[in-house]
Formats: sequence, structure tokens, C-alpha cells
Amino acid sequence: MLNEENIKKLREELIKSLKQYQSKEKIKLNISGDILDRLIFDYYKSEDEKRIAFDFNLIKKLDLTDALFDKVNVQNIDFTGSKGVKINPQKVYGRSLKKTKLTNVEIIGSLDGVDVRHTDFTGSKGTKITPQKVYAKSLYSTKLADVEIKGLESLEIIDDKEYMEVAEEIRRILKPNNR
Repeated sequence: MLNEENIKKLREELIKSLKQYQSKEKIKLNISGDILDRLIFDYYKSEDEKRIAFDFNLIKKLDLTDALFDKVNVQNIDFTGSKGVKINPQKVYGRSLKKTKLTNVEIIGSLDGVDVRHTDFTGSKGTKITPQKVYAKSLYSTKLADVEIKGLESLEIIDDKEYMEVAEEIRRILKPNNR
């Protein structure tokens, strides 16, 4: 098993190689998902939170099919241009996708209890949201293109003005003449 010193050396070599790589084709590294995770993610303060270890624009040059985003703080990350990213929102750090742009990302778990405020789901795959079950029942500033909305039939009973405004916006999106 590779020790941390060797991982750091390999990471530096990977960064150097990615900076020089000019093709638009994604690089598929023939290494285990565990080693890939150790190269592109670092633990931050505790074993409960991982962060991106270096410039994510460089990481996006890789095919990330084998990368696990469990425990990774994905807030504020723009996945546009990435390949193979699969995220289980229940397993990311803090169950938060806040301020994340999920283009090209496959959502493989429930969004129940997940913070999706300011999140852009445009271009995501497999995304299903029940507005009443997300964190704080808030879709504030959330872009819901390419999202399957569930549970809309019960929105009329909610007595929250902001929530109802969002629900109306969702209904507008779902009307056939607005697509």
C-alpha cells in the first residue's frame, strides 16, 4: 500500500502531467479507485471531510468514473466538463450540494435532507427532488432543469410564501408550452 509521502510525490507528478496535457479527450488512469481517490482528494481536519487536493480544472481532464465522492466537500465546485462523476448526496460531506454546478454528474442517491440551495442541476442525470424533503424545504436559487420533481401534489397545503413561489416556478417549468 502506498504511504502518504509516495501519494504526495505521485500527486505532484500527476499535476505536472495534467498541466502539460492538451487534448480534450479524458484520461482514463488504470489504477484502483482507492488510489485515484487518494491522489485527487485530501482529508481536511478530520477523517469525516475530504477536499479536492488540487485545481479541479486539472482534475476534470481525468475520466472520474472510478472516483468516489464520499465524504468530499463538493460545495462551490463546477463539474462542467467533467466525465464519469457519480455522486450520492447522502454520502458527501455535510450532505450539502450548496452552490454546486452539477453538469455531467449522475446523482445516484436521494436528495432527502440535502442542502440544495443555490445548486445548478442543469445537465445532471438521474436527479429526482421532493421539495418538501430537501434541507430546510428550500429550493432557494436552485436551477431545476433536467430534474424530476416529485411530490408536487401536496404543495398547496404549505403556508410559506417563498416556498409557494418556488412551487409555482416549478409548475411553470413542467407545463408543456414552457419547455
